[in-house]
Amino acid sequence: GFDGHNDTPVEVLHVVLLGIIKYLYCDLIAGLSVDKKEELIARLQSFDTSNLNIPPIKAKYLVQHFSSLVGKDFKIIIQAAPFVFFPIIEGSKHKIWISLCHLCSTIFQTHISNCKKYLANLTYYTQDFLLKLISTTAQWVNKPKFHILLHLIHSILRFGPASLFATEKFENYNGVVRQASIHSNCHSPSHDIAKSFQNYSALRYCLSGGRI
Repeated sequence: GFDGHNDTPVEVLHVVLLGIIKYLYCDLIAGLSVDKKEELIARLQSFDTSNLNIPPIKAKYLVQHFSSLVGKDFKIIIQAAPFVFFPIIEGSKHKIWISLCHLCSTIFQTHISNCKKYLANLTYYTQDFLLKLISTTAQWVNKPKFHILLHLIHSILRFGPASLFATEKFENYNGVVRQASIHSNCHSPSHDIAKSFQNYSALRYCLSGGRI
């Protein structure tokens, strides 16, 4: 039967991107002076994203609207952090962000060739990050997502790489439903959406070589 604890994976969108990274990024930006924010914007604008398969960074938006960012923004931030943040942060925050970058680099791997070694590395980076975090400040102790992070190791062992069961992969399908709803006459949206999906299925069948 279904076991809610074991069969519900820890998904990285809300736990890591919109959780841990968002908490630490908002805390970082809130503690910067105006001059440091301007320096950060300049560093983000000069960051070369050509090898990351992402568009140029909207630096001002990421800094000025730091509390309104979405998952894909935080994914860009954590990739740019080692090259952009480290020159402007010092001390304990510098150590925390180093650990976080190592941890996220491990979490978002899409291919695991040696599961035992991978889980050992993930366990080490998780514990190292949490140790440096709570050794610096107690303000994050009551946040449940830091505890849930510990269960990500079990989820990966059970379901595979975290990127494969990430929520955003399935949420992308919402756009298809929304598009069908927009193009309905709004008198019977459920009927119109069902009819659109019926047409999609028929088209896919024909394009796949099926015969009517």
